[in-house]
Amino acid sequence: MLHLNLNALERTGTLQLRAACPAADFVLAGRGPELSGPVSVTLTARSMAAGQVMVQGRMSTTLAQVCRRCLEPVAQPFALPIRFVFVPDDEWDCQDDGEVHTFPAHLAELDIAGPLREEFALAAPMYVECRPDCRGLCPACGSNRNTVRCDCSPPDVDARWEKLRALTNH
Repeated sequence: MLHLNLNALERTGTLQLRAACPAADFVLAGRGPELSGPVSVTLTARSMAAGQVMVQGRMSTTLAQVCRRCLEPVAQPFALPIRFVFVPDDEWDCQDDGEVHTFPAHLAELDIAGPLREEFALAAPMYVECRPDCRGLCPACGSNRNTVRCDCSPPDVDARWEKLRALTNH
């Protein structure tokens, strides 16, 4: 997916990475939101002291989800700022903490796909609504209340909830 040449970075001090990564690279075991296109990644890598590498930038795509109320398709733009620090494992005695990642000190190329995938999975919204005032589906007939006026009567209320309902009607 995305690899950072550490030898070239050491020579130049800064590298630009731009890529359009396939949507399939960001789907984790069939879970999470689907994507309607590739993920655009724009990153700047900077060489720091003691072999450390700072990677900053942005990733963006369009999520293809369904409204949680009416089940209509929703295309939602998604953008995420990225900031990672990679530290050689001989310089860092702790484990990865989300923003600081370790790598074997002898590597010539650093794979940053894993951290990008993790950030995407944590930041992408699980649920969306087609609009803030979405009326959802009728619980009786299942019609979309945003497009059809439904004449169904309200569902019967379970008698066990009547005492609680009485508290809210004062």
